[in-house]
Amino acid sequence: MNANTHKNKEGYKHTESTKYKDITKWSSEDVIQWLSNLSIASSISSSFMSNHINGYDLVNITQEQLKSELSITKLHDQNVIMRAIKLEIMSLCKKLK
Repeated sequence: MNANTHKNKEGYKHTESTKYKDITKWSSEDVIQWLSNLSIASSISSSFMSNHINGYDLVNITQEQLKSELSITKLHDQNVIMRAIKLEIMSLCKKLK
């Protein structure tokens, strides 16, 4: 882990570009960087990149969309992404309190 990367208590890593930024304001580049820190196949990033998924899209995505529209067929990968999104939303809620 380099100096520009920080792990939260759940074990997911944040880069400087996402650590203090509201997830709904993430650019598609921020989303790709965030995905690269999850324990999933690197090929998944290309699906997000080609669909220009930004933070707003990310918080609104469903597991069915991951499967049908982004072609993420492995249940493990779907679960990792959905769990990480929920953690980001919970983190945002805590910051807003």
